[in-house]
Amino acid sequence: MALTEDAVKVSLLLLVLLAPAAAWPDQPAANLSLFTGDCHVWRQGRLAEAEIGQPLFAGDSVRTGKDSRAEISFGDGTSVRISDNSRLLVQQADTVRSLKLLWGKLWAKVAKLSSAQARFQVETPTAVAGVRGTVFRVEIDADTTTRVAVEEGEVEVFQPRLGRRMVRLGALREAFVRRDRDLSDPRDFDPARESRWERWTQKAFIRLSKALDGVLSAMEQRLKQQESLAGSVAKLQDASGGPKGADQAKLDALKRRAADGQRQWRVLRIRGERMLRQLLVLSRRVEGEGDLAALQGRAEAAKARLEALAERHQSLESQLMESLERLGPEPGDAGPGHERMSRLMALSQAVRDRLDAMEPELASVAVRLADFLRDLYEIRQLYPEHPILARERFFRLRNDYFAFKQQHRELDYHDFERAVSQQRSTVMESSLIARKTAKTDPHYEELSQMRADIGRTGEMCQKTMARMRKVRLTSRALERQLLEIGGLIK
Repeated sequence: MALTEDAVKVSLLLLVLLAPAAAWPDQPAANLSLFTGDCHVWRQGRLAEAEIGQPLFAGDSVRTGKDSRAEISFGDGTSVRISDNSRLLVQQADTVRSLKLLWGKLWAKVAKLSSAQARFQVETPTAVAGVRGTVFRVEIDADTTTRVAVEEGEVEVFQPRLGRRMVRLGALREAFVRRDRDLSDPRDFDPARESRWERWTQKAFIRLSKALDGVLSAMEQRLKQQESLAGSVAKLQDASGGPKGADQAKLDALKRRAADGQRQWRVLRIRGERMLRQLLVLSRRVEGEGDLAALQGRAEAAKARLEALAERHQSLESQLMESLERLGPEPGDAGPGHERMSRLMALSQAVRDRLDAMEPELASVAVRLADFLRDLYEIRQLYPEHPILARERFFRLRNDYFAFKQQHRELDYHDFERAVSQQRSTVMESSLIARKTAKTDPHYEELSQMRADIGRTGEMCQKTMARMRKVRLTSRALERQLLEIGGLIK
């Protein structure tokens, strides 16, 4: 949910006294205690996948996608949960712990006050509230209207720029703050009609458990395929009359199947281990009705199943690779074509490694540039009615953009363009070598596989190049708008 034009810069202040002193800037302000679904963490302009237990520092933001949830926990027992399609920024300043809800919804359970100096602060586009040991929710609509609803305790809501009117909300009361308007009068709300999205752990556990079962079943299927491959190796060894006498073409085909199986297994194992970590955390946090012991037992059973599969795979993989090594013929003269193709393969692999390293950063840059453009649009719309506020936001955004650009200067478009050109030549030369190799050559299958791998890397280069061009054009458009709006507001 994107923020539209801001009439005023308003804050939602949740004034909460905290038990411990606030964290130092180099210490975590909070931690990501739980999440399900699509969840990412922005840190210093870079986007990364979230991890359970991940520390969150000042300046980090948590972003959830569709059908996703996340929970942030503080050392004093305060917990904040954000709904799907939401973004929450963690802020920190001396004794003030601060969160900024950029869009979406949050539900908070704030620990009781225990210090007269510390505060807990959350900002939204259109409201301000002060809290004392309270359970409440905050929601931002598409037009930046903020809703504050109190489930337990008491919240003081006010809007400092428009009349500074303050409203005190008790339990089961709500208020709205709309852009360019003063606070609404408090009114009752029916908690039974609320979407109980903050109690999502049990449903999330069941959904994640089913998904993990699917991954474990796929791992079992992969093991069966590896066992079948081991049987094929044994048959080839019997047909060849012993080691070092197998048909090279058949042996190469078996080795490729083994390598493909290893890659697929690694992908499944990493996915399964990550899902298991989330499941174990959820099993200790399930809320609502249900047999908690049964759910926890289900998580432990999944853990034991994954460990057994990993142990079984390790034993089978070791035996299979040893059999393949014993079965192969003595290495002979591979010929100049094979030697040249091996060098081309090494060059291509270096390019692929570079692509793998660039992809996360390129995705992060594209998303951040889109955020800058959206913020510039909001500033342009804000300027006619609130020029001072628009000017402040513009200069802050401009400084952030150039700092961001300096941070990502290693994304050199022209340097990568040269690498793509080199890869194009590599693809052409590998195709020429493969065409000149006779099908009766014992290394024909291996050379064909190398050529196919080099060709796939070339396709990846073209796709990445197109994305880099798009990022470059977006950056130029952003800088043109910075110049245009800068001339307008000075």
